[in-house]
Amino acid sequence: HETHLTGILIEDLSTKDKRYEMEIAWGDAWTRILVHRFLSGEVKKLAAIQFMRIRAESILTGEKVYYRMRCQEASATCEVSLRYHYHPL
Repeated sequence: HETHLTGILIEDLSTKDKRYEMEIAWGDAWTRILVHRFLSGEVKKLAAIQFMRIRAESILTGEKVYYRMRCQEASATCEVSLRYHYHPL
């Protein structure tokens, strides 16, 4: 069975006018499947239209998924939701 990520919804950002980078990987080898950069806008709270469609590589069912979020401001935070689809073999 496989799963793949199809979208990212940016729900809230703690700062404005900064660059963020998100990296997602899976498995013990930390196989990277996604690196995505985005900028926070003029306002800290973004509207729900900040949805990015993606097509990441497949993740095998039962594997651990890891993420890393970075921002050019050390104390910045970002709240996101990930959309995924499950595919039985």
